[in-house]
Amino acid sequence: MFDRSVGDNWRMGGTVLSGYRFDDGQALALVVLPNNLEEDSQFRLADTEALWHKVDLPYSLEDDA
Repeated sequence: MFDRSVGDNWRMGGTVLSGYRFDDGQALALVVLPNNLEEDSQFRLADTEALWHKVDLPYSLEDDA
């Protein structure tokens, strides 16, 4: 489970579909997040302290296929 910051608290924020941790400790994850997130939302895996960064998709969901 992925948490997101809401003020000074943490709430359920998304579902991890897939993830990978590299030998150097860095990690990537594909997470389903809600559309209505605030730009300054912070993320972490549930019950951990390490913060994660959201990156935009490398394509638009608005483009015609």
